[in-house]
This record gives sequence, C-alpha cells and structure tokens, in this order.
Amino acid sequence: MTNLQAGPDEIRVARDRADAFAVRATVSKRSAVEVLPEALLELSAAVEELRVCEEEIQAQADELISARSLAEADRFRHRKLFDAAPVACLVTDRAGVVREANRTAADLLNVPIDRLVGKPFVSFLVEGDRRRFHSELARLVKGYIWDAEGAFGVRPRHRQPLAVGFHVGPVPVEGAAPELFWVLHRFGADDRGGGPDTEAVERLRTLVGQLEYALGARLRIEQAKGVLMARKGVDAPAAWELLRAAARSARRRADEVAVDVIEGRLEL
Repeated sequence: MTNLQAGPDEIRVARDRADAFAVRATVSKRSAVEVLPEALLELSAAVEELRVCEEEIQAQADELISARSLAEADRFRHRKLFDAAPVACLVTDRAGVVREANRTAADLLNVPIDRLVGKPFVSFLVEGDRRRFHSELARLVKGYIWDAEGAFGVRPRHRQPLAVGFHVGPVPVEGAAPELFWVLHRFGADDRGGGPDTEAVERLRTLVGQLEYALGARLRIEQAKGVLMARKGVDAPAAWELLRAAARSARRRADEVAVDVIEGRLEL
C-alpha cells in the first residue's frame, strides 16, 4: 500500500538539502562560477525528489478514488435493493432514531423520506404501545432477539392507526456500533393480534432472504479481500480486482470465488 507520509517526507528532504547547500555556499570562499555546477546538481536532485513525491501523491489519489468508487458502487447496489423492496424497511440507530427509510416505509407512515430521517420511530407509535416498544428495544440492544408478540399501533401522519408487526435485526457498521434493520408488515385490519396476510408474509420472506444473502455475500467478499491483502501484500481495491477478475474468468459470482479463497481452494 502507498505510504501516506511519503509525499511530505520527500518534500522535507528536498527542502533540507536546499537549505544545507545554501549554508555551504554562504560560508564557502569559492566564486559563484565555481559554486554553480554543484548548485545545478543539488537542484537536479531536488527536482527528482519532488517528481517522485508528485508520483506518490498521484498514486495515493488514484487509490482513494478507486476505493471510493468501489464503495459507492456497493452502496448503490444495496440502496437499489432497499428502495425497491415491496415492504416497508427502516434503518435506525440503537436508540430507534431513523437513519434510512425506503419508499414503502415513507408511504406507510405518510411522511416524505427526508422528513422521516432523524425522527425517533417511537414517535409514530400510539401512546399505549410506546412503553412495550422501549422495553423490547432495550432487550434487542443487549443482544436478545425481538420477540414482541402481536402488533404495535402505528399512527401514520393524518391517517388512522394501523396494526404493524416488526422483524428486526442488527446490521454491522465498520468502526461503529451496529445499526438496526427493521421490516414493517401490516396485520389484518380487524385482527391486531393475528398474523399478517399471506401476500405480506411472502413478500417479507423474499425480502429477508435477499437481504440475508446480500449481507452474507458482502461479508464473504470482505473476508476474502483480507486474505488476499495479507497473502499478496496488496491493498483493498487491488484485492477486489483480483476477486472480480477470477469471478469473470470462471463465470461465477464474486462471493462464490471468495469462499474458495477463504477456504484455501483457490490461489489467485
């Protein structure tokens, strides 16, 4: 990986060499004509060091752009799946404050997405269900599964309350506490304690399966990239390129190739 301190170090070395030569030239008894050849050599060396520095900085910039492009593409793919989900989905922090929402969730709550983000989800619940919600959320944050029975009363803006059930699970966040992923499904209008309709259940199962696969694939790919980075001495973008090239060559999915790398069946 490119040394992020290489550029500043080389600039400092070039400056120090120039300063040292200036001191020598000042105290020297030689004439300007005699000093000139040495000055040109020092100048040439300084220019070369700065050229190397420029190349290092450009390499760093290219590396950062590449890494950012890969990350943005990955987020875009997950965002499309999230937005297109036929059931309402939210991402909140551990306090239940909405971080992300898809269109279906915004429609269910009758609130634009940009006005939904940043609000505590509990504020959309009817008063009588808020204590139960807080209790279950506290258990979830401590590592227990969400096992609240029946539905919660959700009050969309300017609409009558709805009976809504939740499927909730943690989502890993690099360098931070896990966020919570929520799938909201409406219960039958006349049976708040009963199960959701068959169509909603099927959509929920489909979505959860897609999300579980997407998250699992992401984790496998990241693990394989770590293996390649350690084995090959390359950075994350280069490790991804190795995986992607192998997947294309074999006409397989990248996460399938990642499993072979992780388990030692494939050397790239």
